[in-house]
Amino acid sequence: MVAPLVQDGKFFATTRFSGSHRQSLAALRAGQADLAAIDCITWALLRKYRPQELQGVAIIGETPLCAALSLITSAKTDSLLLEKLRSTLFELANVEDYKDVMKANLLAGFSVPQRDWFDEVKRWEDDAAALSVTAL
Repeated sequence: MVAPLVQDGKFFATTRFSGSHRQSLAALRAGQADLAAIDCITWALLRKYRPQELQGVAIIGETPLCAALSLITSAKTDSLLLEKLRSTLFELANVEDYKDVMKANLLAGFSVPQRDWFDEVKRWEDDAAALSVTAL
């Protein structure tokens, strides 16, 4: 979103990493930040369960939709643990006992995405790099 506004490879005078979306929103409310990137799932969950955390902030723009919300694990996760994590998530999504948990968290299911689902995200990165934005 801001990449076209970059001058000399920078848009922001400083960049601060808060540690979480909720901490970024708190920084906005406290006047310690001017802008934060919050994913739509976090926003929807906060709107549903903690609307006070969204008071005083507003959406000023949105990125295009992506094929899937990424679930991230450590790069050191071995294949056995990765398979256990995936099977647990599939169970969570498909066992009736967890239906309410899934619904409460705005989740309809889990799938293992194909790498090319994220080609569009790579294109966004390439477009930003073409405008000299290679890092925050």
